Amino acid sequence: MESSEFDGLVLGLAEFVRGHGRYPYPELLRRALNKLVLEVTAVPYPRTLTGLLALLEKPVITWYLRSLQPKEFDSDFGLLYEGVLSEEASRYLYEELLEKTKLSEFATTLTKQIAIENFQFQKILERLQEFYNNDGDPERVQQEYVLLRLFLIENPYTTPAQLRKTFSTTRHISIQEVGELYDECEENEPC
Repeated sequence: MESSEFDGLVLGLAEFVRGHGRYPYPELLRRALNKLVLEVTAVPYPRTLTGLLALLEKPVITWYLRSLQPKEFDSDFGLLYEGVLSEEASRYLYEELLEKTKLSEFATTLTKQIAIENFQFQKILERLQEFYNNDGDPERVQQEYVLLRLFLIENPYTTPAQLRKTFSTTRHISIQEVGELYDECEENEPC
């Protein structure tokens, strides 16, 4: 589960809490939970909704892969506290997701999903702009940006090998962050 999946989990939980936990569960939450079941390896994945909600109250650092935790979220906190979003999850939702993406918390699921995906690209773009202004080699930053845009346009699907081949020599763009712009899927599996 990458950062965008974590973002979907937080947005989905916010919708779930706002709906007082009633069925049907929010689409973003269902999607995030389907991916979360594969990512929770430190503890057994709960078999019931009550167990899942109890897990989400525990510090994120205890059950979520550290390598996939967004650095903007303090993982010493859980996502829920006494059945509502924790203080840290609320801060992350409003300051990191809604404010930076200029997204309404009442936007449609599709709009939120698009905003989450765009947010990943915007983080890369902001960092490149910072390098462009402060790095001393703005031409290289510009070339890497063009390489990224061209790669995304020409490759709606990719493989780790293609990512390595294209971005192994870039100084300002990591292979991992480009990979996060893509959904994972197996060969012959619809993505």
